[in-house]
Amino acid sequence: MPPEATVPIPRIWKLRFEPHDVLLYCKQTEPPVDIRYIAHKLGIDVREIEDPGWAAAAKRVDVRRVIWVPKTAVELRKRFAIAHMLGHMIHRPVKEVFVEKDFQDKTKDEQKANQFTSELLVPKAMLVTQLVRVGPKRALLADAFQVSETLLETRLEAFQACL
Repeated sequence: MPPEATVPIPRIWKLRFEPHDVLLYCKQTEPPVDIRYIAHKLGIDVREIEDPGWAAAAKRVDVRRVIWVPKTAVELRKRFAIAHMLGHMIHRPVKEVFVEKDFQDKTKDEQKANQFTSELLVPKAMLVTQLVRVGPKRALLADAFQVSETLLETRLEAFQACL
């Protein structure tokens, strides 16, 4: 047996990706980021369920992963929920069912997942391009990225802090 055959192949979920890595891997270069495609490309099944009473949930069973979002939620909320749960799965792989009640928790894990979400849905390079195209019109930018104006405002503040 050749030596390279004995080297174990790293499993994707043991790696820690940053949002720009995920965007690059999934070839997302224009807004809005196709969050459902990203989940699919990462091997995650996204399912919508009727009125669960919570904002999102995720589960890992062996190598299969699932994210659930409420069917009745508006699309911007579903996009946020999927991206947020991806952040949890990438930074702290979910081993059992993980339920988000309202995304209001202020723990370190939640802050990391929220930062991952905002950087994934509104990447800095795409934000710069859109600022040049449409200017600082928040409603137009939020619409281009298909995110809430609150999330967009968070990204703009983070962007301005870097200047």
